[in-house]
Amino acid sequence: MTRPRTLERIIATTDVHSAFDHPAPLLSHLHSARADSLIVDCGDFFEGTGYYRLGGGTIERQALTELYDVIAPGNHGWPHHFERDLHALTVCANAVDHATGESLFRRLHLTEIGGRRVAITAVIGEQAFHAIPIDQRVGHRVTDPVQALRAVLLTHHHEADTLILLSHSGFDEDLKLAAACPFLDIVLTGSR
Repeated sequence: MTRPRTLERIIATTDVHSAFDHPAPLLSHLHSARADSLIVDCGDFFEGTGYYRLGGGTIERQALTELYDVIAPGNHGWPHHFERDLHALTVCANAVDHATGESLFRRLHLTEIGGRRVAITAVIGEQAFHAIPIDQRVGHRVTDPVQALRAVLLTHHHEADTLILLSHSGFDEDLKLAAACPFLDIVLTGSR
């Protein structure tokens, strides 16, 4: 029987880009921290090295599904976020179906960390989204991240004490986003 996890902290990674030349320190740390840590990624876990070219994302998929709780989509590896196991981990408030406007991913992940009710959402910046090869994003679009985050807040404000954003927009954009969304308690940023 598996003991339920009591979460005390958050560990975040970003822009791993399939860098698995010496993975033992990172993966060992995440594995040992998993008992009391919520582990998240801000995007671009895939692509960038020969490990991805040779394995097609097998190593990355296994690391994400076995060690991570919540992931944000990035512009690298976009199609992988629609695979069943990874789709279940992915959150994003502003990626929608072009025709219907329906969210492509869960908009929010709710959990408890250190006795606080925590909501985790994500956004992908417009520039990052447009860096995805067009054939991989056909039928998809992004909405304004500020408006998407306000909608998440309005819908879920009563469910959480803390709102955390995983962003794949770039640091400069995230500074603007944080200024426009003072209701965000923490912004974890990734590059674009």
